[in-house]
Amino acid sequence: MLEAWKSGQTVVEEADSDEEKKAGPTLNAEQEYENELAHERNEEVVTRPNVPEVRVAGEAEELPKIMMSKKNSRLYSRMQHGIKKKKQAQDKLREKRKATQEH
Repeated sequence: MLEAWKSGQTVVEEADSDEEKKAGPTLNAEQEYENELAHERNEEVVTRPNVPEVRVAGEAEELPKIMMSKKNSRLYSRMQHGIKKKKQAQDKLREKRKATQEH
């Protein structure tokens, strides 16, 4: 669960008993922390329903690259380009093999 929290995923715990299931969805760790802070400040506790976070498709892949130095970022890009190129070559050879086996 700690790894999920570090990666930014929403953490929702399953209800153990029937009473907990009837009480509604459980709060994730971030919401529980906000509620604790509100209680300490004697503020009203606002409960939000657990809504899954919407992320942009490439955001998860781009985030580590943004945090890299320029040198490491360029190296990573070149590595990804090489991997992509090798995969294309493999796919091309598989297509050739498939074509020759059909005849």
